[in-house]
Amino acid sequence: EEMRLKVKELRQSIKRQEGLLYSLRRDLSRSDHWSVNGPDLRMENKQKQMEGLEEELLEKQHRLVTMEGNLNALATHTKRSDVRELKRELPWLKVDYRVVRGSWQMTEIKPSAIEKAFCEMCVTGVEGSVESFLDSSGLYTFELRRFHVANRMANPVWVDTLSPPSDLLRSAASDSMMRVYVRQAVPVGGIAIYDHFEINFSPLTIKLTNDLYRHIADFFSVRSDDTAL
Repeated sequence: EEMRLKVKELRQSIKRQEGLLYSLRRDLSRSDHWSVNGPDLRMENKQKQMEGLEEELLEKQHRLVTMEGNLNALATHTKRSDVRELKRELPWLKVDYRVVRGSWQMTEIKPSAIEKAFCEMCVTGVEGSVESFLDSSGLYTFELRRFHVANRMANPVWVDTLSPPSDLLRSAASDSMMRVYVRQAVPVGGIAIYDHFEINFSPLTIKLTNDLYRHIADFFSVRSDDTAL
């Protein structure tokens, strides 16, 4: 019982710290580290505070994994009713995922049977987690560091079709293009309840030409005379 209470307290502490960390990241993503008079000391202090919170959060998460493992080992030696009660505090599903880099191309087949790419998409730094409990509550996170779309047609007016503004590429504060943080509470009467629902986007620059738009539309359309997709 004492270990179960410690797990519960540690989970609550992690929940509070995650919320604070996301608030700091949001503030940093909306501000610049430099002002007219030089470096913004408030932003630098927030940056240091965020780094300290990240290290502390990682240490708490490791402790939680260890305690949950000990709790599971202890549960195998208790009565079935106690086991059910203990499992309510543990996630029945926990998945962490990460993609370092991924890219794909849209191609067209020329009459000469040569495939030629006209659009290329690339994602970098995708990571997140899914955590679900028996009472249908859960925690879901997603982060995308960069998503880039390039025009690979012959002599394009703009090569970068979708990308962050050039000034954000040099900004240390804008380290992600998209963040999602969702904490779902126990449903009430079959209605989903969310304690926290947050989606953050960095500014984007979109330069889509008419030729590329038509090629993309044709790529996703299916005609009766198509022999291959």
